[in-house]
Amino acid sequence: MDQKKIDTMNQRIASMQEVTYKQAKCPTCGAIRERVRHMGRFEDEIVRWLRETNAAASDSCILCVEKHVSRAIVLWEELLSATGSGTKEGEASVNVYRNHIKIIGHLGNAYDESADFVELHEMLKEAERNYRYEGIVPNWEVILKEMERVKSQQINKNLKNNQIIT
Repeated sequence: MDQKKIDTMNQRIASMQEVTYKQAKCPTCGAIRERVRHMGRFEDEIVRWLRETNAAASDSCILCVEKHVSRAIVLWEELLSATGSGTKEGEASVNVYRNHIKIIGHLGNAYDESADFVELHEMLKEAERNYRYEGIVPNWEVILKEMERVKSQQINKNLKNNQIIT
């Protein structure tokens, strides 16, 4: 193989590595995301252990899920409206980092509160992980529709259980 072909191959490899490296970096902080796959599995194992051992057991509550999701949405909307607001100089008065962390926390709490609602539980897990690791905004409309479906099921279930048969 001549030197020109070797140089061309090395350039291709280098450009592929650069693209791969750019894709593996967090858009917010620049951290390399290679650990995402491992952290997701590790977190799943911790959650599974907590649920199996009843170490942190709590009943699922759609009202609590609504509370946490609604707070996450409000914080997200604050982030969207933060630019050019707050002060005379147009600087944001919203602490972007704190809102980001709070959104992650509320999505995580909503996920924890939804364990008995399988589809919603998986949806919230995916939303929280995508937001935390990839910076992808949750699809609020889809989550809200699923919450509404679960809530109506819960209401119907409670009505059936509380009916007085004469």
